[in-house]
Amino acid sequence: DITGHSSFALFNEGFLLTGAAMAWFTRQYGGDASDPRHTPMVGDCSNTPPTVICTAGLDPLRDSGREYAAHLIQQGTEVSYFEFPGVIHGFVTLRKAIPSGQADLEAFLGAIKVKLARLIR
Repeated sequence: DITGHSSFALFNEGFLLTGAAMAWFTRQYGGDASDPRHTPMVGDCSNTPPTVICTAGLDPLRDSGREYAAHLIQQGTEVSYFEFPGVIHGFVTLRKAIPSGQADLEAFLGAIKVKLARLIR
């Protein structure tokens, strides 16, 4: 339950993505939290491909991203984890408004390119 995470308590209001919006999205999805498609950590992650995860420092989902990255690493998945401080959820779509947004996006995409290049060799 993400509502127990400190990032949710700190950033669920006033940082673009709100707790109310997240609850609405969850209701629209209608998924059961015990379903791996809703909550990947409840399923078998042992065959997850190399993964790149990024979180925003001021995002109510930040701690969930951290937790998922740690879980994948514990399952033996190669993970590149980026946490971009001082930015909000959706920062990559707000690059003109957030000074670090473009560089952050390029770092994230660079890591994806490295992982893809290794897979196609």
